Amino acid sequence: MKQRVLWSSLAIAATFLVGAALAAKPLMRWWMHSRPFSAERFDPAKWKAGLAASQDGECVRGRMANDVISTIVVAGTPRQQVENILGPPQRAENGWTDYELGMCSGLRIDYDSLHVDYAEGKVVRAYHVQH
Repeated sequence: MKQRVLWSSLAIAATFLVGAALAAKPLMRWWMHSRPFSAERFDPAKWKAGLAASQDGECVRGRMANDVISTIVVAGTPRQQVENILGPPQRAENGWTDYELGMCSGLRIDYDSLHVDYAEGKVVRAYHVQH
């Protein structure tokens, strides 16, 4: 009976350790790469005022990035409408723009940006990039 309890306890502990090991990687990925971009809803005044802080490395704009992606830079939205809401991008080429977000993801040693791809003057996709 004692031996059966010991083996049951070891099996439970091993199951827990395997589960924790399997969950650690996705949990760390979420904690370091997704969570920082979902902290706040988009606030136009805070977005515009946050540019200087974002350029200094603070994550003011980054905290709103996922909300911006899901509500403003949605596929099919005209580029002019995006720029009316977010202001002028910090970098732009013919088919894309970048908005600086600050140092938000990972160990906060690299800058992040909101990258928006356009085709025929409309959003194709948007995502955040760690540089």
